[in-house]
Amino acid sequence: MVYLPRLFADFCQYFDGKLSLRMTSTSEWTNLVLKFFAEQAAKMKMPVFYDYMLIDQIWRGEHQEIVFALEHEHKGADVNDLLNKEAAHLIDLRAQAKVGIFYPNLGDEKTLINNISSRISYR
Repeated sequence: MVYLPRLFADFCQYFDGKLSLRMTSTSEWTNLVLKFFAEQAAKMKMPVFYDYMLIDQIWRGEHQEIVFALEHEHKGADVNDLLNKEAAHLIDLRAQAKVGIFYPNLGDEKTLINNISSRISYR
């Protein structure tokens, strides 16, 4: 089982002061985020799979169930693209815990949060 509050605290501690979104390339940032989560999975002895059904990373449990799914999109994409592609893939996947890390364009944060919340409630 994945305890999301602890995972979030570890994520914040790991990246605190290490990187700047302005000074780190998008591919480097994505690789570091995926590496962090892979290291966490290894600590819990969970196998990691990449690009599973358009999801960036999943972890499987003892009975091959998906215990964790991660979608990371660093492009600063249009909010509709984030909602209709990246967030939709994550919402549709059956997993015990899901994490989406998105970087919407400035001013689109509330739209993204409200629409994701609405879509999750609907499903």
